[in-house]
Amino acid sequence: MQTKELIIQELQQIPEIELTQILNFIRAIKEKTNSKPTEYKPIWEVADNLN
Repeated sequence: MQTKELIIQELQQIPEIELTQILNFIRAIKEKTNSKPTEYKPIWEVADNLN
């Protein structure tokens, strides 16, 4: 059985109230996955802006 099918089977057994939490968790994972990684500059490039 594929992972997606196993997840669906498990979801069918969970009470509706808990499904909202799972939906929020899935959306958070998707948002994190789709977000662009933060680009950091070396300290010597931003040191003058610290004052």
